[in-house]
Amino acid sequence: MGFKTKAGNFIDKVFGKDIVVEVNGVAYSNFLSVDVNRSLETIANEFTVIGTVEKLEDFPIALGDDVVILFHEVSILDGYVEIISSEYSNDGHTVTISGRDRTADIVDGTVFKPLVITGSMTLKALLTKLLSDNGVGNINVIDLVRPDIFTKKDQVNIDQGASLFEAVDRYCAKRQVMATTDGEGNLVVTRGGDGVEYSQKIIHNYSPFLASQNNVLSASKSESTFGRYNKYIVKSQNDVLGLVSGGSGIDVKKDTNQDGESSDSDIRSSRVLTIVDETAGDSDYAKKRAEWEASVRKARGFNYSCKVQGFLVDDSNVWTPNCLVSVTDQRLNVDDTLLIKDVYFSYNVDQGSVTELIMVKKDSYQMAPDSPLSLGFLGLFS
Repeated sequence: MGFKTKAGNFIDKVFGKDIVVEVNGVAYSNFLSVDVNRSLETIANEFTVIGTVEKLEDFPIALGDDVVILFHEVSILDGYVEIISSEYSNDGHTVTISGRDRTADIVDGTVFKPLVITGSMTLKALLTKLLSDNGVGNINVIDLVRPDIFTKKDQVNIDQGASLFEAVDRYCAKRQVMATTDGEGNLVVTRGGDGVEYSQKIIHNYSPFLASQNNVLSASKSESTFGRYNKYIVKSQNDVLGLVSGGSGIDVKKDTNQDGESSDSDIRSSRVLTIVDETAGDSDYAKKRAEWEASVRKARGFNYSCKVQGFLVDDSNVWTPNCLVSVTDQRLNVDDTLLIKDVYFSYNVDQGSVTELIMVKKDSYQMAPDSPLSLGFLGLFS
């Protein structure tokens, strides 16, 4: 039984079962292998496809061609062919094509038309204008968060020659969001952990009596203390003019210099991190920032990866980054709801379809605390 692709073609008995590569709207199948890497932490995912051909001149795919890869009728990558390589031996002639999402033009692009915002603008509008003004207007911006708008006080100023990717990343960070992509070549504004939680579970029972429930082909876990400290000290400065405007006398040293601390008892006491925060804030903010540093650094020290058969979570959903999934792995002592950071899809004619999931603690991308910097203080300079 076939299925209809975006190109409107019906493909019967598709290789690897429900895998189609469309190039310039034409659906191809019967490749030796297809690999697609998707990640929460990148805005341009990658693919590699290997096929066979008698003579290279007969190969119908060229550099720069549009590529859409669909698994089970779901688009998981929309981009371009960037590399074509071929080789032959007595065993045959193979051709490898690889490339990235359309958002690769953001990664590689630079600003030739500077952007200065003198009024108010949403992050989505800012990114849309930045891209369209600099030749990347074919990429849609999807904002799943709708963070606070930028105003004159934010001093948005993107200079000529700047990296497009760095500009996107910087202004997303200013609103505590991240930029990634979806399977349709869009630029997506989101926050880590905001995706759905799957009802399907990752399970590996140690007992042979429960082995029928297992869906893990292989797995690994790592825990690290790199970047972690026993004590976190955050030093900040209060809003001086805000204090003065309150009408009471202040001790400049005592009332403006604010400290906050947090600790991680799993780390030896000789490791202390002091952070001088350039953002104005009081002692409550400094303490929350210290607690955030301790929590996020601990969460990011954990990594669990596993391989499962096929590309589907259930009957219709393909595994996707930034989604939560319950993991019970008795062999590796994991019993938690984890966040999917990376998804590696792999098909070849020998092993079929396998998905590798790289997971982290769901607190790994929690937002840093907002600074209580007084809007009245900012208003003095607007």
